[in-house]
Amino acid sequence: MTNFQPSIKLSPRRYRRKGEPYVWLSGGTMALGMVMIVAIVGLVVIRGTSSFWPSEIEQFTLGDGRVLTGSVEAERPLGLGDLPPKFDGTPWKQHELPASRENLGPAKLDGTPWKDEDIPSEAPRELLIMQGNQESGISGSYFTWVKSDIPDLQRFQAGNPHSYASAVVARKPIAGIARIERLEKGVLTGFVVAVKDGDEVKIAKTDGRTLDEVWAVFGQERDKAVAVYEERVRLETDELGDANAEIAEYDRRIKRIAYDHRDSKMFVAAMQWLNKQYDLWVAKRTPPEEIMSAHGGDTGNIDELRRRQLAEYETILQEWRGTLSTYIGDIGKLTAQYPLTDAERVYIAEVFGIMHVRADVFATLFSLTDLKVKQIRANEEKATFTLETADGRSADIPLVKVVRAWRPNEMGFFDKLGVYFDRAWEFLTAKPREANSEGGILVVIIGTLIMTMLMAVAVVPFGVITALYLREYARQGAIVSAVRIAVNNLAGVPSIVFGIFGLGFFCVIVGGSIDSLWYPELLPSPTFGGGGIMWASLTLALLTIPVVVVATEEALASVPSAQREASLGCGASKFQTIWKVVLPQSMPGILTGTILAMARGAGEVAPLMLVGAVKAAEDLPIDGTSPFVHLERKFMHLGFHVYDLGFQPPDTDKTKPLVFSTALVLLLLIGLLNIFAIRLRNRLRKKLQTSHV
Repeated sequence: MTNFQPSIKLSPRRYRRKGEPYVWLSGGTMALGMVMIVAIVGLVVIRGTSSFWPSEIEQFTLGDGRVLTGSVEAERPLGLGDLPPKFDGTPWKQHELPASRENLGPAKLDGTPWKDEDIPSEAPRELLIMQGNQESGISGSYFTWVKSDIPDLQRFQAGNPHSYASAVVARKPIAGIARIERLEKGVLTGFVVAVKDGDEVKIAKTDGRTLDEVWAVFGQERDKAVAVYEERVRLETDELGDANAEIAEYDRRIKRIAYDHRDSKMFVAAMQWLNKQYDLWVAKRTPPEEIMSAHGGDTGNIDELRRRQLAEYETILQEWRGTLSTYIGDIGKLTAQYPLTDAERVYIAEVFGIMHVRADVFATLFSLTDLKVKQIRANEEKATFTLETADGRSADIPLVKVVRAWRPNEMGFFDKLGVYFDRAWEFLTAKPREANSEGGILVVIIGTLIMTMLMAVAVVPFGVITALYLREYARQGAIVSAVRIAVNNLAGVPSIVFGIFGLGFFCVIVGGSIDSLWYPELLPSPTFGGGGIMWASLTLALLTIPVVVVATEEALASVPSAQREASLGCGASKFQTIWKVVLPQSMPGILTGTILAMARGAGEVAPLMLVGAVKAAEDLPIDGTSPFVHLERKFMHLGFHVYDLGFQPPDTDKTKPLVFSTALVLLLLIGLLNIFAIRLRNRLRKKLQTSHV
């Protein structure tokens, strides 16, 4: 038997000459890409997590005599061109920094010899100092850039007098100084010197107490204030929120009845009279502030105040009921030109009943809870503490506004670690505040997760059905080939084009039609006609459907024909074969397409800006209010949140750490979704040992 000899022989030298450059090029490109990905992820991780660490607070003395008290939040190298020349007149080079005695010369510019403490041990850099203290009486620059570790300050002062004004000439840590985070206006930096409850001074440094003693009482009183604040938030969120939702539903029902009978002039007149009487009744109530003022601001016996207000409401409510009952009974006698029909009388009576229930809800649930909330707010303003800055300025600040406080210069490693995890946990579980520049991103995470899940629910069935038809049912030919080409071309369409389509088709056409059919009484205010999480999910489903279709077709094609034929030969129909044989074998490949679609959809931003993502949305798409799932609501998205913090911030230096932290959470969320889908795919592969996917 003769060995086969190829007709074309490639010598090793020719192979190396033609093949190795391509191998090295592709391998080097892949390695470079991996290094860039690792570097970007590393930067996001480091910058996103380091912002939670409690930095040491120092006092910085600048060249113009100013004294700054704060922590270093960021730093960057100082350009070599900004440095004074060396003693021999030549410019500094990068490898010569930090400065050495040889490069500084035998003596300083004034002739005095160099001392070890005069020679900087660090390379020159610019430091971002965070002071905070945006409060009347102590207000200053929230952030300030300063220059530090300049090799020759005297020579720098002589050649750069303007820049020398912001150069650090001395710095030292300060004992006992505190960093305090607030609900609004950012952080405070200073000494807690007194704690008060109204006019009563609980403790003060002026009474001979130490800062440590004042700090201990400050912590105890702050815990009490926070407990009261959490009760107020619960009342506002739960009870007032439920009351508002119930009143809003009654208003919608009344508007619907009025809309259905808009052609009856008498009915419209009756509705106007009813609404006017209700508004007059609401206006007659005594506002909660007046009730509190009438009792000298005493909020101790809140139950008694609530009983008095309820008694007042009952009297006015009975009067209102009697007036309306008389009007309902005599309404047909008011005019002979536009008499009410029996059906309209029934609807008027229904409106009266709805208004009656709405008035009860307003009087008993909303107004009395509102009184309690206002009384709690009045109490909150009484408990204060006095903050004194390092330069002697002071201000009294309500304790309830304090989120957390710490003294980093007195803390050990594990104490700082506790603050670090506490701040990180707040970032993940709290709502945003202060125009998204503070607080957490819980509603942003939930909005992103819900949108991604809704997108997957929409895109997977539609994509799988499309692929099944193209692969299993459609007659292969020019039309099917054209459809496949069109599907593949959709993957290359810019995402903003899908956003414009979603805005025009889903929001305006479909949503506008839904509003006209089911919510005409609320027009022109849109319900589904504006952006919402449902339209955002469907828009991203269109964006990612090519990924699912292509992956599903490949998975279907990989199922051996022998298995199809065996199933058909046993008497199964084509549908049964696809459902029982082909789809189970293809499921790992379908999940692969789903993973890719979810990863792409979760990170998209441009389309969402047009179809539902907003800067701030307090209400979640899913909550405890009926009907529990609100697909028409706008939502917050991690990608849009990063864009908002990075390009539309109230203060760039303040929001920059949040940009990296939010980007890190987005990467982790996409990673977790992918891990879940991959584990599900692997489990299916183990069950289907005969799968060729």
